[in-house]
Amino acid sequence: MMKYLQTLFQIGIPNTMSPEDAKSIRMTNMATFAIQIFHPLAGGAMVIITDTFFLLPELALIELLSLFVYLFNRQGKYSLAIFYLGCLFNCHYVYLTIIFGNSLRFYIFIFLFSGRVLLIPESKRQLIIAVLFSDLILALTAILVPQFYGSCLHANSRQEILMNSLIDGVLFLGLITVALIGRSGALRAEKQLKSEQERSEKLLLNILPPEVAEQLKQGREIIADNYAEATVLFSDIVGFTALSRQLTPDQLIRLMNDIFSLFDDLAQKHGLEKIKTIGDGYMLAGGLPVQHRDHAVSVARMALDMHQALAKYCQQNNKTLNIRTGIDTGPVVAGVIGKSKFAYDLWGPMVNTASRMESSGFAGRIQVTETFYQKVKNRFDLQPHGSVKIKGIGRMKTWFLIDEKR
Repeated sequence: MMKYLQTLFQIGIPNTMSPEDAKSIRMTNMATFAIQIFHPLAGGAMVIITDTFFLLPELALIELLSLFVYLFNRQGKYSLAIFYLGCLFNCHYVYLTIIFGNSLRFYIFIFLFSGRVLLIPESKRQLIIAVLFSDLILALTAILVPQFYGSCLHANSRQEILMNSLIDGVLFLGLITVALIGRSGALRAEKQLKSEQERSEKLLLNILPPEVAEQLKQGREIIADNYAEATVLFSDIVGFTALSRQLTPDQLIRLMNDIFSLFDDLAQKHGLEKIKTIGDGYMLAGGLPVQHRDHAVSVARMALDMHQALAKYCQQNNKTLNIRTGIDTGPVVAGVIGKSKFAYDLWGPMVNTASRMESSGFAGRIQVTETFYQKVKNRFDLQPHGSVKIKGIGRMKTWFLIDEKR
């Protein structure tokens, strides 16, 4: 049963529709269903109370005509569906009021149903005006016709006409005002919630790659993916400790922010994933979380651009700074672990080797492993460095990345 209802309420809602419009259509379908289910029950009770069995055919007609709401939504005529449902519902109560007169106040349901403007998206202001105008016309008809001409069961005096008109006018204005104020408040709350969600989403994407953030939002507790091959770069500012003694903390932070912001822009340009900054160190990777074949080439270009960008920055700002860089290519595990302060990180021997390439390198040079050399040797100029003893690893054959071949 629930599956059937969910399918019924989703009629006319494509997957690409905005949440605001989808909510409006879903509520229209639900209101139609409520009328079809509960209206006959209320009508049955009314039949017993008034002993007017002739109303049953009219109620049946309402149920039949309300099916067109689903048809309009399925055809994408969402505004027509909302307007049609309201007019159909309100015309029914106009009919009841004319039959029984104002004493039973059937037309109050017209005022209450005007609250459906809360379901109409803000972008459809013309529809809101049309709905309120049609409700006003129908309500006035329900109020004034029995007042001046009486009903099938009762004729009103002049005093009753004046008093009822005054009461009903105030009631109508009050309910419409409440509906509009409620709509305005609901829209403000939705906008504020949407703004907060966008801020949270932006903050999350500044911490984690989009693909990883999506997995985290879906409730995956441990995110760890194996990559058969990726490329990792470590870069470190040479002489940072000495430099920090010459600058105030504020100056130091501004300097580091300027430099790392340059590197962030380059990482985005080359389609690489910044992993983290570690003090004066900068770490990034290529080939993850979205895998691509030319990750080694992209990281090589990134490394060359980093050195050129820093040299240009120093020239423009009268600074004397340099960096050393290390790169390696190989298998790696990447993901997010822990329960708080999430960070996207990498694990594996290749990560340690890339770090050792940087720490055992030289200022202004880009030291790379044999594995990385084999990946880029046809597109870049590299200088052999020979067999180098690497702490914790042993002797390795390394190379210096010089430039891209022209």
